[in-house]
Amino acid sequence: MKRPLQAIRSPATDLLAVPGAAIILVAMDALIENSIRVEIYRVRDGAAASGPFRNLVVLRQGPDLSVRQHSSIKRLLLDPGTFASRQGEGVFDSGILFRFYSGEDVGDVAVCFVSGEVDFVHHTATTSAASESGAASLTADAFAELIRFARKVFPNDSELETLHPS
Repeated sequence: MKRPLQAIRSPATDLLAVPGAAIILVAMDALIENSIRVEIYRVRDGAAASGPFRNLVVLRQGPDLSVRQHSSIKRLLLDPGTFASRQGEGVFDSGILFRFYSGEDVGDVAVCFVSGEVDFVHHTATTSAASESGAASLTADAFAELIRFARKVFPNDSELETLHPS
């Protein structure tokens, strides 16, 4: 998906606002668009957790995503209509995490099923230190689409079954 080159960057947040593009982090946008592989995990908050997912406990890893599923998630995350706001509260309780790979770059996109927010973290495969991070809130339609996607990938998940997207 090609986008116009005009962009407005906020130095305070390093968020990029491009007309006709999703409002996410500059390098994260490119990483998602150029990703060659994506993994999906069911996660929950774990303030004392350590490991590759920064304070998130992995409940289980999902199956390898098909090319079609990968394309669907990329399309959703790069769609300008996905985000209601480019600001989030940074609240995370339980949800899913997508890990995108593009060369040495890794991007984590955590979707909270309680707050309806998305947390973005970009780093390299060799370090867990974030080079970019940010949060955004989802529109009701995007939130519902992500819940439906998660239900397909994680069937019989009791928590997912209790969610009722609009």
